[in-house]
Amino acid sequence: MGLRFSQRYGYSPVRDSFQVNDIDKALRASLWNNVKVTYFDRLSDGALVMRLSNFRYQAYIINTLFKDFFKEPIDEYSEGWSSYKKYFHDFFLKAEWYLLYDFIEFLSSLDLEVSEEFKDSCNQILEREMSAYRFVGDYITPIIDEVEINEIETAITQKTKTKYAADHLSNALDLLSDRSNPDYRNSIKEAISAVESICKLIVGDSKTTLGRAINKIESETGIILHTDLKEGLKKLYHYTSDSAGIRHAIKDDSTVDFEDAKYMLVTCSAFVNYLVAKAEKAGVEIS
Repeated sequence: MGLRFSQRYGYSPVRDSFQVNDIDKALRASLWNNVKVTYFDRLSDGALVMRLSNFRYQAYIINTLFKDFFKEPIDEYSEGWSSYKKYFHDFFLKAEWYLLYDFIEFLSSLDLEVSEEFKDSCNQILEREMSAYRFVGDYITPIIDEVEINEIETAITQKTKTKYAADHLSNALDLLSDRSNPDYRNSIKEAISAVESICKLIVGDSKTTLGRAINKIESETGIILHTDLKEGLKKLYHYTSDSAGIRHAIKDDSTVDFEDAKYMLVTCSAFVNYLVAKAEKAGVEIS
């Protein structure tokens, strides 16, 4: 099933699929579980983690978080380790989404041997739950920005102009954002099909290929495409059509991942918007 009516027409933003300005219950719980398992449930591994006793490890975590992150008096909760853990737990389940990213970024900066393991596992969770952020080095960084999101939203919501192209992009987003079983290869296939669809509409030939349609756009419609952009369109199509590509059977699906599918969705959305704008400027009616 494609996007819901509210998503197709902009009432429920596509950005929700990427968790840009929010964290849903599943992502929040998964990140907390990772924090708990990595930092709060490994006291018996204290020697491995910091070469400290359990007591000294607890003190280090408590003092550092309260002094440098929460900036609260460290004697505020004096009932022991379980009281402090409850404080961290309650904070994590109630805090604003951006404060959670502050928290896990801060934890990862502590001088502990588990930091790299923690960042790697966070990234696996962030990818699975379609967060718009990842650990890049030591910092949580956006992997999709407002410009990219706007390109996708514009291409999907201007359905009256793009017709089937919008459907292909909706399908691409659905396949990419399926958290239980993402299908990156077919998401890419749908994304490039959106570009092919809009090119066919512009030249009025539903049976042509993308490569031929691009040539026809200039020769038959008067729309002038920059040489590099035209070649870029063709290369995107070739990427999906070569012997190891997306539109043919591929031997190793692991060669196609989230970054590939996200790039193609954004790029193909931008190309669809670009071609629609060019057609309108040239007075070409898309039908």
